[in-house]
Amino acid sequence: MSKELELLSQKITDFGSKLDDFSQILVAISRLEDRQMQYAETLKRLFGSIEKFEAKVDNSERRLLELIERLDKRLDAVEDQQIKNNQRLAFAERFFWIVVTASTGLVMYYLRG
Repeated sequence: MSKELELLSQKITDFGSKLDDFSQILVAISRLEDRQMQYAETLKRLFGSIEKFEAKVDNSERRLLELIERLDKRLDAVEDQQIKNNQRLAFAERFFWIVVTASTGLVMYYLRG
């Protein structure tokens, strides 16, 4: 009987050590779950920051496109004004040469005779 008791005692000891191992595994799993929750919260905050940054970039891009459009319109207006000024200058230059030629012709006409 003592041999049976010894064997039973050994089995109980083995079972106890296995329970200890199992409890350690459960504690490790619990720690892993806690870390996983912390990582999930960190990722959630990170994605929130990324979304805010994307919104800022989109807003900046939209404002930049509006600015480019306004500058493009102003450039078109300046180009149109330059074309008008060039036409006026060309007319003034032609008129000047007409006046010079006519004056020269008149002076030559009076000097001839």
